[in-house]
Amino acid sequence: MTPKRNNLLARGVVKQNYSNSKDLVKNDNINHSVLHAFIKRIIDFAGIPRRTDFTRVSLFDFTSLMRAEQAASVVSSHGKKLYVGLVGDSLLEPVWHEGVGTCRGFLSALDGAWMIAQIGRKSDEQLLADRELAYQVMRRLSGHHRDEMQKNVRKYTVDPRTRYMVEFPRVE
Repeated sequence: MTPKRNNLLARGVVKQNYSNSKDLVKNDNINHSVLHAFIKRIIDFAGIPRRTDFTRVSLFDFTSLMRAEQAASVVSSHGKKLYVGLVGDSLLEPVWHEGVGTCRGFLSALDGAWMIAQIGRKSDEQLLADRELAYQVMRRLSGHHRDEMQKNVRKYTVDPRTRYMVEFPRVE
């Protein structure tokens, strides 16, 4: 659930209105007992049975999204190469309310494993181009946008062609 600023203020969940949303949800600006009561009302409204006290409830700001500019790179130094690839939350900050964070994490880990497995089999340029295309598809993945994914998840392997419905062009 994503409550609006005005709702949090009107219900007294946050003590003071700050224009900066990070300041708004700082721990010292949250009335924790009111937050817990607010959450319990939401749970009751949704008909979810209370089997826990929800002691670890918190607010966080996800009004801004961080993501890597590129999924991988090859760093050369003193005639040696280092292959660097990002996966999971280090690659793309999750958008929790979409519910695709875990999926993107697994996909990016598989993409990274595939890139490593192809070292020596493909040129560095091809490795990076393939990894970047997989990253672009994975970034577009959402609860409403799955048309670039193969439907049968049981056939997924580390090979991105088993997961993504895009053509991986050959880099010359």
